[in-house]
Amino acid sequence: MDNFVFDVKGKFTHNEAVMKAIKFGVDRELPKLKDNEKLEVNVKLTEEGTVVDVIRVGKGMQNVKTSKR
Repeated sequence: MDNFVFDVKGKFTHNEAVMKAIKFGVDRELPKLKDNEKLEVNVKLTEEGTVVDVIRVGKGMQNVKTSKR
């Protein structure tokens, strides 16, 4: 798995930064996509900041993580 830090340094609003990070991830993963896969986007707010994951998963499958609330 590739990890990239997209540090906006106040250049964009939060929403713009999230959208740019999603676009970056889609642009990186789309060429690797196989016929039986789809892209899944997860956005999480953490203490360190916002985490955007763009991953390839099999069609009909979900990469769901359950958490206790």
